[in-house]
Amino acid sequence: MSHFAYTGVDQTVELGGDYFMRRVHRPQDKIGLVLVSNAIKRDHQNYLHLGGPGFLLGDGRLNYGRENIVESYYNWHAWRGLFYSIDVEDLADPG
Repeated sequence: MSHFAYTGVDQTVELGGDYFMRRVHRPQDKIGLVLVSNAIKRDHQNYLHLGGPGFLLGDGRLNYGRENIVESYYNWHAWRGLFYSIDVEDLADPG
């Protein structure tokens, strides 16, 4: 389902990575961070502005800008293959 929902995006820039926590004596724990910026192109904006149907965007009166996402997580190794994870995400200017 998410792949279908993602079709409204024309441009994506993404930068991210993760790090094993060996230096703090947690060799199987991992921390990660990703930055994502999505947008639609001008011709797509014009199409929606002129009344073209869109799956997620567009009523013809929107101010189109970049959608920016910052996401981070911590993956904690609890015991013998048992992991817990916490994820935090900030989404600015969705759609």
